[in-house]
Amino acid sequence: DNQWKEHGYRKIRSFNSVVLKKGEQERILNDILTFKESKEWYNDRGIPYRRGYLLHGPPGTGKTSFIQSLASKVKMNVAILNLSAASNDDSLSSAMAQLPKSCILVIEDVDHYQFDEGLQEKKDDSKANKKNSSSVSVSGILNAIDGIASLEESIIFMTCNDMNRIPPALIRPGRIDVKLHMGYLDDYQAKLIFWRFFCMEEKETS
Repeated sequence: DNQWKEHGYRKIRSFNSVVLKKGEQERILNDILTFKESKEWYNDRGIPYRRGYLLHGPPGTGKTSFIQSLASKVKMNVAILNLSAASNDDSLSSAMAQLPKSCILVIEDVDHYQFDEGLQEKKDDSKANKKNSSSVSVSGILNAIDGIASLEESIIFMTCNDMNRIPPALIRPGRIDVKLHMGYLDDYQAKLIFWRFFCMEEKETS
């Protein structure tokens, strides 16, 4: 029905509850804060007031959790777009036109979708791909994204495991401004997580 459905409220996720590689959390947060303070700069130059991010890497590395923690930090809601729920390009455009204001739009697992024929080669016919097939075209997604530029503070996050499986037009500069690889834990992350879960708890109970 092309409408956004509210799935209730989640407990606010602390920004510090997610640990990325050294300096990366702060880099993305500062980029968003700078964007939110730059509306006049965008308008003066006739540039669509939106910012796009791509988080890519293996499953289970905290991509969605990081987005949730960022949304809490900058006090914005999260709207998750399921491309397979859109029946066609018009359906997608209609849904995007009703996107709630001042929210972060999230398109998860973009590399898992199989888009309308003729705009991207069909992937294999595995059950996983059939499940995530979409009747929207790449151009339909691009038009829908371009159509939300008039909304205040348009922030888009895409996630994927393999960015090489995404149509290049979806993640070119201007649509995706920042790409961040989220891999498995390094020593810095492991030590910080251990300290936060065990050392802080011991300190609080002593």
